[in-house]
Amino acid sequence: MGLNEIPDDLFEKLIRNACSAEETEKIIAMLADADQQSVYDDLILAQLTKKADLNELPENVRTNLNARFGLIIAENAVAETPVITQKLYSRKWLKYAAVAASVAAVFSFLFLFNQHNSNQKQLAVTKTKPADIAPGKDDAVLTLADGRKILLSETANGQLAEQSGVSITKTADGKIVYHIADSKSGAANSGSLYNTISTPRGGQYQVNLPDGTKVWLNSASSIKFPTAFAAATNRSVVLTGEAYFEVTKDKMRPFIVATAKQSVEVLGTHFDISSYADDVSTKTTLLEGSVRVTADRKSLLLKPGQQAELAEQMSVSNVDPEAAIAWKNGYFSFDDEELGSAMNKVARWYDLEVEFTDAALKHKLIAAYSTRFANVSELLKRLNQVGSAQFDLDGRTIKISRRK
Repeated sequence: MGLNEIPDDLFEKLIRNACSAEETEKIIAMLADADQQSVYDDLILAQLTKKADLNELPENVRTNLNARFGLIIAENAVAETPVITQKLYSRKWLKYAAVAASVAAVFSFLFLFNQHNSNQKQLAVTKTKPADIAPGKDDAVLTLADGRKILLSETANGQLAEQSGVSITKTADGKIVYHIADSKSGAANSGSLYNTISTPRGGQYQVNLPDGTKVWLNSASSIKFPTAFAAATNRSVVLTGEAYFEVTKDKMRPFIVATAKQSVEVLGTHFDISSYADDVSTKTTLLEGSVRVTADRKSLLLKPGQQAELAEQMSVSNVDPEAAIAWKNGYFSFDDEELGSAMNKVARWYDLEVEFTDAALKHKLIAAYSTRFANVSELLKRLNQVGSAQFDLDGRTIKISRRK
């Protein structure tokens, strides 16, 4: 049975990740046939990676799968157009790749074509070579209301501190959680006691705020928040850099995120805000619920799948929201993004500098999707395989020039 003969309901089961082990094995075997050319290859394999451990597949199957992905990438690579764009991979491929955003180790094996071993740990902990830079990690500093600083990456799990009825705990999986043990005391001091969690370049971190809201901080970011939210007011925090929020619903107390140029108000929803000082714009992307973005006395209400971008003025567009939070799931996702903006993200995550020998290259468009958990040399190696730009690592600087 070929791919074109697979019943439609089986595709629906694949999308819902509801295939049985037998069905999974059958379709993996079909995909191992490098002669199959269906566009469904991308979607099926992305879904199957949630069910199948590639290390357990026969060597010939792994080899054929690797070869098939090589063909997909080769077929979809787009040569430079004479106008403005240079794509590294096709937009269609990015769409299907995004489906598998939660399976970093397996997808990294397929996308980066690791020719030695597809073991997850070997990919994530590649031996550092000379002139190479390791990826970022969970790393942040917690600054308490009294000025004390706690280096979270060097602190053991368990209770870190207690402030006016609020205990701060580091869990076994590394995130910070606030517990209000004495609600009366906590609420009374909420207006005066603030904590700040800051990530360095090359760091990221997750924190659960006193109201249960979950926040994921990207590199070079910080969030300032009260140790307890008062009962009869809003829930306000201040953000620099980028963060993804899953806000606990509370109709009586809206949740407000303030950045340097705008404020975002929600009752309970999932969204991402990117507000770096060295980026040309602030972007707010909504995944679930609704948010109101306000800047310069202009207010816009976003729907899921929309992004508000604030530069000289504010605009709204429909986007793939999963691309906006790819960083949270362990990926770089550049969907027709200017190279200058994309390399800012790379620089923050690897804590390095970027130098363009030709400033015009900053405006080239890039479409690429790759793990954030490989050494920078692996990323540059793949970027150098296509396109007209040359990426070279010199110490802690990526030098980008036109390919000769």
